[in-house]
Amino acid sequence: MNASRSGRWAVIDTSGPHDLPGRGWENAQGISDILLLDMATGEQRFLARSRLDSHHPFHPHPTFSPDETSIFFNEATLQGRGRVMQVKNPEANHE
Repeated sequence: MNASRSGRWAVIDTSGPHDLPGRGWENAQGISDILLLDMATGEQRFLARSRLDSHHPFHPHPTFSPDETSIFFNEATLQGRGRVMQVKNPEANHE
């Protein structure tokens, strides 16, 4: 979990698909979802689905850009390498 500078939002990564049953890494299927959490209301919003690998740093570890308009996260490629992905914060004001 990572909080935005303003404290308005948090981003979390899951151990497995957020919309399937499972506990911990049970039924994870090599997937970790990125969710935006509104700290005032508790509402969660799906942002992205990421592939993960058991080797660090290929777990997403999402974080906000300083202006809170983007979220960056790690993703494992099918070739076993890592890359950094970016999604827009749909709740932030984009100019």
